[in-house]
Amino acid sequence: MFSFPLNKASTTVIATSTVTTLNATIMTTTTLTSATTATTTMSRTTSTTTTTTSTTTTTSRTTSTTTTTSMRRTPSTTATTTSRTTSSTTSTMTTTTTTSMRKTTSTTTTTTSRTTSRTTTTSTMTTATSPTAASTTIYVPTTWLYTNSMNSARDSHTVSVLTNGKILIAGGFNNGNFLNSAELYDPSTALWTLTGNMNMARAVHTASTLLNGKVLVSGGIISSDDSNSSELYDPSTGVWTLTGNMINARTYHRASVLSSGKVLVTGGISNSNLKFDSAELYDPSTGVWTKTSNMSIARAAHTATILNNGQVLVAGGENSQGILNTAEVYDPSTGIWTNTGSMSTGRITYTATVLTNGKVLVAGGEGSAGILNTAEVYDPSTGIWTNTGSMSSVRTAHTATLLLNGKVLIAGGDNFVVPFNTAEIYDPSTGLWVNANNMNVERVNHVATILTSGKVLVAGGSDYSGQLNSAELYA
Repeated sequence: MFSFPLNKASTTVIATSTVTTLNATIMTTTTLTSATTATTTMSRTTSTTTTTTSTTTTTSRTTSTTTTTSMRRTPSTTATTTSRTTSSTTSTMTTTTTTSMRKTTSTTTTTTSRTTSRTTTTSTMTTATSPTAASTTIYVPTTWLYTNSMNSARDSHTVSVLTNGKILIAGGFNNGNFLNSAELYDPSTALWTLTGNMNMARAVHTASTLLNGKVLVSGGIISSDDSNSSELYDPSTGVWTLTGNMINARTYHRASVLSSGKVLVTGGISNSNLKFDSAELYDPSTGVWTKTSNMSIARAAHTATILNNGQVLVAGGENSQGILNTAEVYDPSTGIWTNTGSMSTGRITYTATVLTNGKVLVAGGEGSAGILNTAEVYDPSTGIWTNTGSMSSVRTAHTATLLLNGKVLIAGGDNFVVPFNTAEIYDPSTGLWVNANNMNVERVNHVATILTSGKVLVAGGSDYSGQLNSAELYA
């Protein structure tokens, strides 16, 4: 069981909050009749050319993805909703070229099958037909490539997707020091740029992208104390501004952006090691926090997942009774919590991901008997948890990212003995896990988020020798 430290300043590996944001939505629909996409990073080159010629009638998938990433003691949440439309036959030619550093490999794949009425060319990409009679290609990453490194090594930081597609990294912990620095990653150039510093150095905080495009950072550890302070980042100016304080100082809490635009904060732990059952709401229009109804039980290091119906599922965590398997649902329209089915296993520092079918996948984490490789799925329509396939490795403090094809990428983490560079992919259609290619670097307490291109950015964390500034792309 994880014991939350009273003296946070002496902690060398710290959890970082994850944030589920509704407005940090990445709509990735590429409609092309003849298009070339190129991404270039540094030095050596890995080149993959896939040529697709298709005449087919299929169904397009428009995927809206909200990415949340987690670090030690902090699960990540990725929420995705999918809408489908049907359209007519179309013929397109799409070429995708990726150039990056490290090893050099060249692969060209063309496969053609024929019937009496049509010719179909298939490749590693999935092609569908949009309502406008043009083609939509779903990007499917397969390998890890280095990208440029952050300006500062850090773990226990937060990651936020901005409305302009850039990625904001804020705060964290480095070599005994709490950080107030923040930096931006630009996927179009693969460069990191320093932006304004937060007013307070903090780690294990939460970060929420609001509907107005600003980012709300709340709580966390400041020096040796937990904080109730909050501040806003304005991407248009790069400046942080203090806003209203939370009612309670808290860390290891969770924050969720509701469809109303308000932010729900739940649970966490205080300076006195007290776990909270309390919840509060931030109103961006006033900058004020107000109390909402309490959860049925105190919990910290839990997950908070926004369901497709706008309600919030809270599960697991820890309190004075131990590691929890209980779960409850918050209804923003009434402000009331309702108990739902319990997980088969209590867990903390695990990940929770909303699948395209609206169900929630939880994986790994720490249980009362040790590190877990088990996974289970929550069905909001029944309130029941069902065991699904187990990962090949036990792991905690890892990340989970929903890919554009509906599968879930798990990366990194540790087993309290060694950190991992391994990765696995969960297929909801089969309930099975398959091993993916390994990351270039072992890392735990890192962050991961999906880009508009469909690639996954992983940044920072630690490898037991210290904090990392390296970053890589699953591409």
